[in-house]
Amino acid sequence: MKLFEPIQIKGMRLKNRVVMPPMGTNLADVQGNVTPRMIAYYEQRAKGEVGLITIEATVVETIGRIMDHNLSLFDDSHIPGFKLLADTLHKYGARVSVQFMHGGRECTPAIIGTQPISASSVPPAMSRLADLSLGERPREMTLDDIKRTLECYAQAASRAKEAGLDALEVLLGHRTLPEQFLMADSNTRTDEYGGSFENRARFLCQIVSSVRDAVGDDFPISCRIPASEYPAGRYSEKEIIQLVNMLEEAGADIFNVSVVVSRNLVNVIPMCFPPGSLVPLAERVKRVTKKPVITFGRINDPLLAESILQEGKADLIALGRPLIADPEILKKTLEGRLEDIRKCIACNKGCVDRAYSNRPIACTLNAQAGREQEPPITRAQERKRVIIIGGGPGGMEAARVAALKGYEAILFEKEPELGGQLCIAKIPPHKEGLDSVLQYFKTQLRKLGVEVHLGKEIKPEDIAALAPDIIIVATGATPVAPPGIRIDRGKILSYRDVLEGRPTGQKVAVIGGGLVGVETAEFLADQGKEVIIIEMLDKVATELGPIARMFQKQRLEQKKITVLTNTVFEALAENAIWVRRANEKTKIPVDSVVIAIGLAAREDFSNLNNKGLPVYFIGDRKGPRSLLEAIHEGYNVAKEI
Repeated sequence: MKLFEPIQIKGMRLKNRVVMPPMGTNLADVQGNVTPRMIAYYEQRAKGEVGLITIEATVVETIGRIMDHNLSLFDDSHIPGFKLLADTLHKYGARVSVQFMHGGRECTPAIIGTQPISASSVPPAMSRLADLSLGERPREMTLDDIKRTLECYAQAASRAKEAGLDALEVLLGHRTLPEQFLMADSNTRTDEYGGSFENRARFLCQIVSSVRDAVGDDFPISCRIPASEYPAGRYSEKEIIQLVNMLEEAGADIFNVSVVVSRNLVNVIPMCFPPGSLVPLAERVKRVTKKPVITFGRINDPLLAESILQEGKADLIALGRPLIADPEILKKTLEGRLEDIRKCIACNKGCVDRAYSNRPIACTLNAQAGREQEPPITRAQERKRVIIIGGGPGGMEAARVAALKGYEAILFEKEPELGGQLCIAKIPPHKEGLDSVLQYFKTQLRKLGVEVHLGKEIKPEDIAALAPDIIIVATGATPVAPPGIRIDRGKILSYRDVLEGRPTGQKVAVIGGGLVGVETAEFLADQGKEVIIIEMLDKVATELGPIARMFQKQRLEQKKITVLTNTVFEALAENAIWVRRANEKTKIPVDSVVIAIGLAAREDFSNLNNKGLPVYFIGDRKGPRSLLEAIHEGYNVAKEI
C-alpha cells in the first residue's frame, strides 16, 4: 500500500504517509508544560506506527493563549518536557513536529490577563465556539508588536529544534492571529500589512521566514493554510494559489490544507459530512505546488486514505480523530485486520466538545483515550462467569472488556439483534456511520468468544440457574410520555415507532426538541411531512456541541421544519394539540403526534442486590445516558470487576 511507503522531506524521513495532525488535548498543565499524561497519550499513537506526530497547537507567546491548558513553548522552561516527549515518540520510529499557534483576538483577558492583540481593532464576528461571539475588541498591533511576535515565533522554533523535534508547523488559518491579518474583514490597516491581498499575507510570510532563519535550511516547515473558496470561504482560488506561492518562496516545505473557519464551515467537520469531503481542497493546492500536501477531514478508513494517495490527490494523510478512536488503526491495517478497526464516527463529543469546554480529551468509542496512564486491561488470575443482561452499547462494551480479562462472558439480549438504542440511533439522516460501531462490537464479541443469546429475555428468577459470579445489568430505558398521554402507536407514537417505520399523517408535531426529537423531525421531513417541533427550553438539540448544533440548525431551516421553543405541550384535541407559549394558549392542527421527551430507566432486576450477588447497573438502566457515557460505564465496570 502507498499508505506505508516512506517519504523524504528535507532532513526528515517518514516511514509512512500518515500524519497525526495537531489536536487540542487539555492535558498540559496551567503553565503550558508537557505532562506525563500527555506523553502517555501521544506514546500510544506512536506505538501504532504513525509516521509523523504533530504535537497540538502550542503557544509562542503568553498573550497568544486561548485556553487555560494550552501547550506552550514561549520559555526555555518548556524545553525539557518537549525533549522528553520527542525522545519517547522517537523510540517507536515516529517523527515529531509541533504546531505553533497565536490566538490574537480569539484570546480573552480572563486567560491572558490583558487586552488581546490583532491586525486591527476589530472584534471577532464569531468565536472558536462556532456560534457565539466573544465580543472582545482587540488592540491593533503596532510595528513593534509585529516585530516582537515574529521574534517569539523564531525563538519557539529554536526551542523546538533544541528539544529534538524533527519539524514544525505554523497555523496560519482557523481565525488565529495570522489569518486575522489575511482576512479583509479583520484587517483594516493602511500600512504595508493591510489593503491588498499581498500586503495582508505579508505577516504570514514573515512568520515562515522568521522560523526558517531560526532552524536552518534542512529543518522541514509545514504551513497549515485555509483553502476554501467563496461563497463557503473568504478567498478566491487565485488568492489561495497566490498564498501558496508566497509561502513557498518564504520557506514552506509542506502544505497542510485546512478549511476556512466561518459560520458556514468549520475545520472539525461533524458526522453530517461524508468521509473525505474536504480532500478536493488539498487536491486544488497540490495542482499548484510540488511540495508535499497533507489532506484531512473524516478519513476514517485506511482504504479511503489509500485511494486518495493512489489517485494523486495528496501526498500525506492526516488521521486525527480516527487515531483518538483507535490508536492501532495502522497496525491493524498492516496485519490485515480491517474489521477490528474502531472507526471514528465524528460525533465530536469526547474530543472537540471537551476541548472547547476546557476538559481533558476523551473519546465516545475509546474509553482509554486521555487515560493512557492508567493500567491497561490485563487478564485476571481467576476465571469468573459474568452475565451481561442487555446488548446495547454499554452491555456490549462490558462483555468485550470482560472477555479480554479472560472471564466467561455471557450476554443476553431480548431483541433479535444486538445494538439496543444504536439500532434506532443509526436510522435518522446523517447517522448512518453509527452502524460501524455496531459492526465493530459484533465482530469483537464473536472473536473474543462471548456467548451471545439473542431473542432471549432473562427474568430475575432465571439468574440463579446461570450460576453467575458477577451480573451486569444493561437493560436500557423506555420512552416516556407527558402525564395523561398514552402512546397508542396510532395517532400518538414514540420516536422509536416512527424510526422503526410506523406511518404518520401529513402534519406531525414532535413533542420534545432534544437531539432525538430533532433527528426524528428530520427523518419525517425527508418523507415530505410537515413537521413542527415543540420544545419547552429556549433552544433545541442542546446535547450537541456548538459545531454540530450549527449544522443541525441549518438543516432544520433547509427542510422547513417549524421550531417552537419556550413552548409547553398542554393537551391533545381532535386532530390538533394545545400548547402554551408566553402564557398564551394556541391550538395547532396536526394529524399525528410523536413523543420524544426522554427515557425512563427500566426497573427490572432491582432486587438482585438483596440476594447477595455482585450486581452492577450501567448505561440507560441507571438513567438516560449518551453513547459516550454508556460505553465508558461498560468499560469501567468490566475493567474493575
